[in-house]
Amino acid sequence: MAVEYDYELRGQSWKEFTVFNPLLDSARGSQAQRLCVVAPDDDIDNLSAIRESMELGLICDPVLIGDREKTILSLDTVGIDEKDVEIVACSDRSDAANRAARLVGHGEADILAKGKIPTAQLLRAVLNPANGLRRTGEGEENRLISHLALFDVESMPRIMGVTDAGVNIAPDYETTRDIVRNAAEVFRIVLGRTPRVAMLAALEKVNESMPATVMARRLQEAAEQGELGDVLVEGPLSLDCAVDERAARGKGVGGQVAGRADVLVAPDIQAGNIAAKAIMYFARGIMAGILVGTRAPVIVNSRVDVPAARVASILCAVVLAQGEFR
Repeated sequence: MAVEYDYELRGQSWKEFTVFNPLLDSARGSQAQRLCVVAPDDDIDNLSAIRESMELGLICDPVLIGDREKTILSLDTVGIDEKDVEIVACSDRSDAANRAARLVGHGEADILAKGKIPTAQLLRAVLNPANGLRRTGEGEENRLISHLALFDVESMPRIMGVTDAGVNIAPDYETTRDIVRNAAEVFRIVLGRTPRVAMLAALEKVNESMPATVMARRLQEAAEQGELGDVLVEGPLSLDCAVDERAARGKGVGGQVAGRADVLVAPDIQAGNIAAKAIMYFARGIMAGILVGTRAPVIVNSRVDVPAARVASILCAVVLAQGEFR
């Protein structure tokens, strides 16, 4: 007899957090951050998460840049008092994105968040050097921007990360190296320790006919030589050997990351996107989605994210803003 699964079972409230709870406790005990939202308009789910985050003391005095009339109506719908926010009227989404990015890039707000605007359009504003959100690295070159998903999964004892599921399509060695650096920087702040990063592939041995395995081993060797900073990197690792100690032992895979990975690095955007959505829909993971490599956290929720995922994204961005993210 077929059993119909209830897809609304988890993720409707931040009260369902498990491994995100320590972050929540820490963030609530620190200074609230100012959030700037692009095109909040009639994005009821997003505004509801903003209201909850304000009540939790995570954010304060949010700036909402978009259609003023729609925004005011939506604020009333979700129960936010207009006097508790700043509304900046702007009917053009590209202009709204640039204004918001400029406010955050120039330090007038702490976190940039996506409302009803395509991610690509928001990213163009983030990449615009005039807005001041780009970071520079060694040699003053621009830092790579990548997508990082952080997961709260009931069956996992730790926060899990998946990257890159949303920005870099087919990263080469240098790009993947920077994706690892970005994720490691975030997880050092989130975990307060050296993060364990698994380079995913279909198997655990280098196979010259599978480029992902070759790149994974190169990155492990680079990390072992100290080129990637304070991070443990191992690869290639299959997904089971990356997250399950029993599977790693059974296949004879040792190391400090195997079976205990904090971050899963996908070989390309397709694998990353599929892995992230599998965790969301099969494992009922609550996902926080952010862009990293910027001077301040950038939240990029999906239009279909559950309410808890939206609060989780704000929470993780707040933790990073309170840390040494800049």
